[in-house]
Amino acid sequence: MDAETGTYHIVTRLFDDGHETTADGVLADFDTGISRPTFCIIRPAVDNVYADNSAFGQSVFADAVDAVKSVDNAFDSMNREIDATKVRVFLSDDLIDVDEQGRPKPFGDDSLFIRKLAGNGVESYLQVSAPPIRIDALEKALNIGLAELGDLTGFGQQYFRFDQSAGLKTATEVSADNSAFFRNIQKHENQLRPALEGLLTAVLDCMRVHNGLDAPEDARATVDFDDSIIADTQSEKNMMLAEVGSGVVPRWMYLARFYGMSEADARAATGEDAPTVADEGI
Repeated sequence: MDAETGTYHIVTRLFDDGHETTADGVLADFDTGISRPTFCIIRPAVDNVYADNSAFGQSVFADAVDAVKSVDNAFDSMNREIDATKVRVFLSDDLIDVDEQGRPKPFGDDSLFIRKLAGNGVESYLQVSAPPIRIDALEKALNIGLAELGDLTGFGQQYFRFDQSAGLKTATEVSADNSAFFRNIQKHENQLRPALEGLLTAVLDCMRVHNGLDAPEDARATVDFDDSIIADTQSEKNMMLAEVGSGVVPRWMYLARFYGMSEADARAATGEDAPTVADEGI
């Protein structure tokens, strides 16, 4: 902000090997002509544990690095378990063809068919090895890692889950099972809303000052987040429509709630005038 002009300036300073310099085509000082900031710092609603009192935020995954590693380790263990428990057939030399030099001829999958070691005391010509796979224990370990990952990132312990039998869930079920996730979303929205509104208002000011947009000087942008996936907006609409139909709620409130209209515009659209002093019995 420039104290003389009352507007924000964009100042560019160039340095070469620690010394300040200039360059052709680079404007050192640009007056935006706007009295409101043309920038904002957008950060999630997460405490910065790396730098105290910092204006900058950190990623929602910053505290969950160990949880990510545990999930990766559990998934890798599942792959190793599948590879280690493959069926293997051990064959006696009597069942293996050899070439002229007496070397066994290659056949089939070398990881499936294996020569039996001589002198192992086993008299059978063929042995099959099929170790049991510990799928339940591995799935439990993976889900523990996923639950911890969801908890540390603010998604809730039920957000990440390895379970094919659960199937798809409705928005109502999602909002019930992920209440922690819903609260975390609202926390981030409260943090992001003023920053986004300031940034969009700066764009509006730039359009008005530099592109001739016909808009009032005090015009501001507003942000209304859509939580339909979590909050099941359609169910809320249906409930409010039923209340409007029964006369419990006036029609203008539906337009104001779900279409972002002001009370005056909503009343004008529905033909419902504001109550007067006489109507209120005062």
